[in-house]
Amino acid sequence: MLLVLFVVLWSVMAWTMSVVLGYGLISEPLRFPEMVLVLLTVLAAAVLSTSWIIWQLKGKEVLEIDHEGLHIWCERSLFKHRLSLRLDEVEFIRAEEDRDTPWWIRRQLGIGGGDIVIGHNGRKRRWGIDLNELQAAKSAEEIRRVWEKRTAVLN
Repeated sequence: MLLVLFVVLWSVMAWTMSVVLGYGLISEPLRFPEMVLVLLTVLAAAVLSTSWIIWQLKGKEVLEIDHEGLHIWCERSLFKHRLSLRLDEVEFIRAEEDRDTPWWIRRQLGIGGGDIVIGHNGRKRRWGIDLNELQAAKSAEEIRRVWEKRTAVLN
């Protein structure tokens, strides 16, 4: 809850600073020409924090398996964070608790990866951030079953 409050306040301050800097640069452009970089930096911070807020309020994770491969992306957010893998690139799909994120961030702030791990190319991608242990296990089993069926058809 504290993190959400912090990001909301940060976003409000960043947008306010962007407006003030933008107005200053428009009204007196020759006075501080180097402030353009500051404006761009503050504007980027405002966009990123707003994206995070939108993701927390309306976002959802999507996983799709088709004949081309496995595709993961975020819906209802400013940035989609897309990942597309060929079916033969996927090494494993399983449910496991996220131990990569420190417990105080994961449990108290509700931030971290999901409980479904998709191994690919020697790396891991976590999915299913809002799933509990039982939902993650059932979903991982269903995803693994569809993935294995698709790869069997290809071979």
